[in-house]
Amino acid sequence: MTATERQLALDGLSGSRERLFESVDRLTPAQWQFRPAPDAWSISLCAEHLVLVETRVVGNLRPGNEGTKPKRDMTIPRTVPDRSVKVQAPDRVVPKGEFATPADWRPHFEAVRERSIKWFQAQAEPRAFSLEHMVFGPLDGYQWMLFLTAHVDRHLLQIAEIRAAANYPA
Repeated sequence: MTATERQLALDGLSGSRERLFESVDRLTPAQWQFRPAPDAWSISLCAEHLVLVETRVVGNLRPGNEGTKPKRDMTIPRTVPDRSVKVQAPDRVVPKGEFATPADWRPHFEAVRERSIKWFQAQAEPRAFSLEHMVFGPLDGYQWMLFLTAHVDRHLLQIAEIRAAANYPA
């Protein structure tokens, strides 16, 4: 892994965290819980999902990178945020409505994102670790850090869609 790749991942993790906080920190409880349709997620559910996914990723990365493909370094940042492709979240990361307000949620995301950053910084070679992704197959540790950044960006787009709904609370 190059120093440039390492910095790209760290900048992505930090930057996406800040963009997410900027997007949700000042929401009212009504805005936080608003669903544009009965079967749609609210901003609170998107945010909870991000905590659930990141907790699973960092907690399950293991040594070994068999089957990982370096070309995914380029496709992850481009394809993950693409909201034209719908992906059903696996049951284990479907949010249940655990956080009543952004203030309730924020410490959980801060903690898991800090854990991701510390994990990445502690690894001499993050590519020596891997975890299976339901769409991409096995991703190495570096690719997972790219994914976590892009995953936040995907849900920031979803949050923008929710906020653009005609009946979104003022």
